[in-house]
Amino acid sequence: MNFHSKPHTYVGQVHLLVSDLERSITFYKGMIGFQVLEQTKNQAVLTADGTTPLLTIEQPEGVQPKQPRTTGLYHFALLLPNRK
Repeated sequence: MNFHSKPHTYVGQVHLLVSDLERSITFYKGMIGFQVLEQTKNQAVLTADGTTPLLTIEQPEGVQPKQPRTTGLYHFALLLPNRK
């Protein structure tokens, strides 16, 4: 199976629920190189080019920590035009 043959399917934006918004913003800015496009008390929209929203991270009210022996985020990938 060739996943790169037509028709191509693209995800426009990923939306994640997190337990610590500030820690997540720090990670995605520092490790991945995203910029904050918009931010409220409970949500941040991140971008790679300063214009296109790629990732929304949200800390819901009353969020509960992940239970032991359960899975969290497994994987998501972003295809960008270059490393910068």
